[in-house]
Amino acid sequence: LLATADALRLSRARPAALLRLWRARPAPLPAAPGIFTELDDRPVVLFDGECNLCNAGVNLLLDLDRCSTDARGNLRVAALQSGVGRLLLARLPPRQLARARNEATGEYSSIVVAGGERAWVGAA
Repeated sequence: LLATADALRLSRARPAALLRLWRARPAPLPAAPGIFTELDDRPVVLFDGECNLCNAGVNLLLDLDRCSTDARGNLRVAALQSGVGRLLLARLPPRQLARARNEATGEYSSIVVAGGERAWVGAA
């Protein structure tokens, strides 16, 4: 959903500008070498490794991740502070990165699910 200010700005835009926005597709994320391969393309759930609630949530997620024929499960997990987490965060567009990390404090405020070509950021 667009914020109210964005909706007002777009409602005043010319039809050609609206058409360009409608046709625009997000660019695919840059490659993450060695993380997403043909042999393992499961998404990675990135969480705040310093948050006890996040750690408990990830443990629950791993306990319930049994819907696959793959013995490894459907998901992989990594802390946002880890090397893998920092690499995957660096791939995010600025708007998604701003939702995942507070620029002023440097603290993480979201859970990120990173796939090979897309990422989803949700507030925790």
